[in-house]
Amino acid sequence: MPDNNSIVNPNKSLEIPKWINQEYFEAVLQEDEPNCVKIVKFTPVAAIPPGENFTSVMLRIHLDLAMNDGSTKHKTYVVKTMLPEDRGGKQVKEVGIFDKELQMYQKYLPQFEAIYKDAGEEIQLAPKCLQTEERDDGIHFIFEDLGELQFQNVDRIKGLDMEHMKTLLYKLAEFHAVAAVYVERNGPFPKEFDEGFMTRKYHEMQDSAFKLKRESFVKSMAAWGMENSELYTKSFFIYLAHC
Repeated sequence: MPDNNSIVNPNKSLEIPKWINQEYFEAVLQEDEPNCVKIVKFTPVAAIPPGENFTSVMLRIHLDLAMNDGSTKHKTYVVKTMLPEDRGGKQVKEVGIFDKELQMYQKYLPQFEAIYKDAGEEIQLAPKCLQTEERDDGIHFIFEDLGELQFQNVDRIKGLDMEHMKTLLYKLAEFHAVAAVYVERNGPFPKEFDEGFMTRKYHEMQDSAFKLKRESFVKSMAAWGMENSELYTKSFFIYLAHC
C-alpha cells in the first residue's frame, strides 16, 4: 500500500473542490467495494499535469480501505468535474460538452455495450462510470481508474506509435459500428450531437489553423514507416480538397 510520499500530485496548484471528500465516496464504495468497512485514508490529487486538459478538472482519489476480513486495500478512482465558471467553465457549459457526456454515460454507452453483448461480444467502449451527478450547478463523473489496469497517458507531443494507433482506430471502429446499429434500430441521436466541441460557428478559425499544420502532418506521415507512404501523403491533400 503506497504511503503519502509515493503518491504523486502532478499539479499541486490545482484547487480541489471541497465537496470532493471522504464522505462523498462512501456511497460509491457501497456499490463498488461492498466489503469495505471504512475509509482509513483519503488523498485527492490532480490526475494530470497542467496543460493536459482545458475543459475539465481531473482528479485521482487515493483511498486506503479497511475490509471486513481484517485486511487493508488501496483503491483509486478518477473524478471528472467542471471548471469554475471564471476559469473557462462558462464557455465549456455553453457548448454543452458535459451535458452530452452525461447522456453518453447514462444512456448510450450502456445500450451500445448491450447491443454487442446480444451479438455475443463482450466489449467495453469506455472506462466504467461508477457515478454521475448534477449538483452545485455542475455535472460530475466518477470513473474506474484505468491506471490500476496499467493503462497510461501517451505524451501528446510525441503521439502514438503505429501499433497503438491501429488499436485506437479499431476501438473507434467498434464505437462507430454500434452507433450505426443503434440509429438503425432507434432512429437518430438528438440534435445536440450533430456538432462537437468546435461548432460551425468556429469553422473558419479552425480551417485556418488546420492549414498551418497540414505540412507537419504530411511530414509525420512520411516518418511512420508505412509501405508506399507517398500514396497516403498524396491522398491526404486530395482528401483536404474535398472537405
